[in-house]
Amino acid sequence: MNNYAMEQFRNIYKAFMVEGAKFCWGFDIPVCPCTAKAVPTSLIYYTDIQKNSRYSGFVHFYMDDYKFESVWNHPQAALKKFRRCDGVITPDF
Repeated sequence: MNNYAMEQFRNIYKAFMVEGAKFCWGFDIPVCPCTAKAVPTSLIYYTDIQKNSRYSGFVHFYMDDYKFESVWNHPQAALKKFRRCDGVITPDF
């Protein structure tokens, strides 16, 4: 197995994404505090942020999971895209 394959194998659970997180007692689900200042007035499909450079609205993941696997597989790249939007409604893998 080459070094890249070993790195992917070790990071399969993406544990670095929850370092320092608080977890919901009994469920081991990270608590994601709401940072929105208001209820979103417009929503954007995750697949649509691939097409343009800037959006006004919150990204959502109400679609088939396979359409946003790239968030799990490449979280740093996804984060760069999310910064172009007003906010993100968390995916539920």
